[in-house]
Amino acid sequence: MHKKEFKHVYISERKAFDKLLRRYKRSYQLDEQQRLLDKYSERDSRSFWKLIGQIGVASDRGSGIPLEVDINGSVVTDRQVVLNK
Repeated sequence: MHKKEFKHVYISERKAFDKLLRRYKRSYQLDEQQRLLDKYSERDSRSFWKLIGQIGVASDRGSGIPLEVDINGSVVTDRQVVLNK
C-alpha cells in the first residue's frame, strides 16, 4: 500500500469510529435524560437533585495540584521541595 491508500483507509476508519461514538453518546444522553425524568416524577426530590449534582462539571474536577516534581529524573514528593519549585 502506498501513503495515499493508507491515508484513505485511516480517514474512512476514523469516520466510522466517529459515527459510532456519536451514536453511543446520543444513546447514553437519552438514557440519562430518561433516568432524570423518572427520578423527577418520584416524590423524593432529594435523590433527583443529588443526580443533578453528579452530572455537573464539579464532579469531574480533580482533587487539586499534585504534590510531586521531577528533579533530575527522580520524582520528589517532599512538600517543601515541591512548593519551592
